[in-house]
Amino acid sequence: NSNDDNGTNTSSNSRIGDILKVPNICGINPPFNHESQSHQQIASDCIWSDPASPLQESNGTINPQTGFGDSLRGGGAICFSNKAVSDFLSQHNFSYIMRAHEAHAMGVNLSKEARVFTVFSTSK
Repeated sequence: NSNDDNGTNTSSNSRIGDILKVPNICGINPPFNHESQSHQQIASDCIWSDPASPLQESNGTINPQTGFGDSLRGGGAICFSNKAVSDFLSQHNFSYIMRAHEAHAMGVNLSKEARVFTVFSTSK
C-alpha cells in the first residue's frame, strides 16, 4: 500500500487510489477517446451513483457480496447499499461520505444510517 501526501491510501487495491488515478479532466458523456475504459467507468460511477432506496435494499436487487446494484436512474448508473458504504468507509478509515448531486427541499439529505450526506449543488 502507498499513501499520498495527505495519508490517503492510493494503492491499486484501494477505491480512493482508483479514483485518484482518473485524470483531473475526464470526459463523462461522451468520454474522451484517449481515456481507458477503467477511468471512464470510475468517473461515471463517481458522478452518477446514487444511494440505494430502502426498497432496493430489501427486495434483492442489490448484490449481497458487493453492496451495489442498478440505479433507478437507469442508463448504466449504479446504486450503493449500506453494505457498500460500510465497506468503503472501513477500507479507508473514513466516517462519512459527502456527495453533491441532486436537489433536496432542505438543501441536504442524509442516508445510509446518516453516513452519506447529499448536498444540493445544482444551479436550478
